Amino acid sequence: GDPWKRLTIEDAREKKLLSIFARGRARLQGLTELFFESAEPPFDELAPEDFFARFPEGTYEVEGRTIEGEERESDVEVTHAMPAPPEPLVNGEAEPDDPECDPDEAGYNARAVTAPVTISWPAVTETHPDIGDPQGSTDISIFSYEVVVETEIDVAGEEFTTKISAVVPPGVTSMTVPAEFLAQSDEFKFEVLVREESWNQTATESCFQL
Repeated sequence: GDPWKRLTIEDAREKKLLSIFARGRARLQGLTELFFESAEPPFDELAPEDFFARFPEGTYEVEGRTIEGEERESDVEVTHAMPAPPEPLVNGEAEPDDPECDPDEAGYNARAVTAPVTISWPAVTETHPDIGDPQGSTDISIFSYEVVVETEIDVAGEEFTTKISAVVPPGVTSMTVPAEFLAQSDEFKFEVLVREESWNQTATESCFQL
């Protein structure tokens, strides 16, 4: 969008959640994008119902002012409908329920597979059975899936994380990992994410080894 110098976000109760003001030379240049993530405490520290209570459902308003002083405004609908977590398969085989993907930890159980490697998953057709509202409903529309695969390699004596990712439409439920990427290592972690139309998303992490 147009470069802006001020941005605010209000929740469905018109309570301000965020205010950003560009200052100095940043104000003259303007900003055009914003990306951030909140902290992610586990649910044994922050119960799901308490998390959702902090961000009530409804229409959230994003307002901004461009560097020319013009007002900009947009609305986004926030829901508590979370898609059920994807259930990935690697070369057609189900992953462990509780994978240990760190080879330096006891209980390391990355599944051994042979190339070529295809990560697939059944289409997600319901909301999460335990988290969010409504739970276990079939009234859900999937917007996209995303697959992220990463591995650690050595570059001039330094550890380097290399990764690939692909966002695919809801009708696509598999991805073959390029042979060139697999050639870098023999231990890989991966994540399959599913996003519903409001962009609420869940993810499943696992790993494999060659």
